[in-house]
Amino acid sequence: MNIARQSHTATLLGNGMVLIAGGSGQSSGASALSAAELYDPNAGTFSYTGAMLTARASHTATVLNGGGVLVAGGWDLNGKALASAELYDPTAGSFAATGSLSVARGAQAAALLNNGTTFVAGGWDSNANTLASTEIYDPVAGAFSVTGSLNTPRGQPLATLLPSGMVLVAGGLDSNGNPLASAELYPPATLTPPGLVSIALSPLNPSVTLGLSQRLTATGTFSDHSTQILASAAWSSSASASATVTSDASNSGSVYGVAQGTATVSACTGSICGSTLVTVAAATPALPSIMGLAPGSGTVGSWVAISGENFGATQGSSDVNFGGAAASRETIFFFAEVCWQLTADTFAKKAEG
Repeated sequence: MNIARQSHTATLLGNGMVLIAGGSGQSSGASALSAAELYDPNAGTFSYTGAMLTARASHTATVLNGGGVLVAGGWDLNGKALASAELYDPTAGSFAATGSLSVARGAQAAALLNNGTTFVAGGWDSNANTLASTEIYDPVAGAFSVTGSLNTPRGQPLATLLPSGMVLVAGGLDSNGNPLASAELYPPATLTPPGLVSIALSPLNPSVTLGLSQRLTATGTFSDHSTQILASAAWSSSASASATVTSDASNSGSVYGVAQGTATVSACTGSICGSTLVTVAAATPALPSIMGLAPGSGTVGSWVAISGENFGATQGSSDVNFGGAAASRETIFFFAEVCWQLTADTFAKKAEG
């Protein structure tokens, strides 16, 4: 990274880049950062992107439907809890302000719900008190609203969206800094984004190579004819023995070819689903490639060694030409090297290897 940091967030974007935001530049004490960076997995490099409006550490960063990232809460430069929140636009590479949390908090948990809203729970306030309060961020209104409280106040908990659409809030610390073993479930009021009409997956009916993976995208169409990429969709496979699909917030919709066959992959938000048929196919063998002849020239009766790659270990048929003259088709063994004897009108062969 360009800046050493801790207590930051790392968020996988829809374009494959990773957004690194905020954090602390010191091993202890208040030193919140506003700087943000992007990691490019293709180049293996970090580069700066637009800075956050507010320096913050121990905040949350949640990918929303449409590809934006909600950054909320955390600790400021003085170690005080923040109520402010902002949105990162991957296309513009910049942050913009959005509505503030109802309660300032740091080291809280956040999870994107199937209905497209974001659930924020727990954390600490500026007086080192653990919080039981929870909130919902509505991306359409750009505002937070208070929802039901946790049964146990907890700082630094973890929140995970379950296949059922409920959120598991587990562990964390109490106000005395003691680890918690308790866990609780949050049931969202709805599982479908307002106005969602249908979901389409792309690419449609893809073929995935055995042992490799491919990312699918779920696009929702709404009643106003607008469309959004749905980060909130829950993914599933009808035949995990052939193909599995990820459904976690950090990397959803990634299909992996387990065995040759087919599987129906679905993405759902509540009762609205989109699906596609995935075919897992064996890898296509690489074609033989001739890299050299030895000797490069010879008289009738000379042996010529043909060397190259991907000759394989199976017997097949090939056409061999010398000097533009086609030899008769003969069955040869493809090893690392194949030798041919030049005659006046035919080629006698001998396989070595």
